[in-house]
Amino acid sequence: MQGASAFLIGDRVCMHTDSTTVDGYGVAHEPAICVDDLTNLIAIGEALEDLLAKSRRGVRNLRPSEIGVQGFKFFLRAAKVRSWRALVSSAKHVSIARDGATVHFQPTRREGQSYAPLPPDRTITVEAPDEVRMGASLLEAFERCE
Repeated sequence: MQGASAFLIGDRVCMHTDSTTVDGYGVAHEPAICVDDLTNLIAIGEALEDLLAKSRRGVRNLRPSEIGVQGFKFFLRAAKVRSWRALVSSAKHVSIARDGATVHFQPTRREGQSYAPLPPDRTITVEAPDEVRMGASLLEAFERCE
């Protein structure tokens, strides 16, 4: 399973790769990619494809300095957001998972200073999408966010 996270911040989509540590914890890591043109579905889909390809299982466990907001600064800089609190208060979030050729787009809702997944019936599942379908599915998932 490969993973990525995407945030809709105003008129920009900013995304990063998600991987799984040796101990099974999900971690965000570089690279972070932002696309400023929401009409460019190919650019959004290509960026997402690139990030999913960089997702790994069994990455090393994180040091304490890499956990939480400290380990997320790479993304905040790329997204041009001052803090995690500012991100959560202004952005919609979608978790993306690819299992073989199947891609799942899981919309979320804001819950305090974090995000919680919406029920499975809100998930968008696409078989073997091309870049345009990847971009369109992500934007559709953002519309389902609460």
